[in-house]
Amino acid sequence: MSTRDSVGRPVVADEGHADRAWVQAADVVVSRHRSRHRARRWVRRVPHRYPGCTVAVGGHRAGRWCVIGVPGLVVVVAGPGLPRSPAGVAALGRAVFAAWLYWHAGGGS
Repeated sequence: MSTRDSVGRPVVADEGHADRAWVQAADVVVSRHRSRHRARRWVRRVPHRYPGCTVAVGGHRAGRWCVIGVPGLVVVVAGPGLPRSPAGVAALGRAVFAAWLYWHAGGGS
């Protein structure tokens, strides 16, 4: 089940800056990390810490890579064009959430 903000978008929370209750209710949780190893560990723990979360995005502070987790899958994405800002990482999380919903609803089969 998905929570929605007032205009129907998935709720995105930055673990390091949002209120704990907001993070608990979020569809997408984002955080910034210094190493891929820490980001992978964090992404794998998110479903246990925040059971309502569908997408976790651990982004590199300089935008070199992102670790993206959805139920049953963790992917590392690297290369130019990845977001650097927290707002950019949140937008990436929203896009992954929309794609996951589409696939989960049978659109990707």
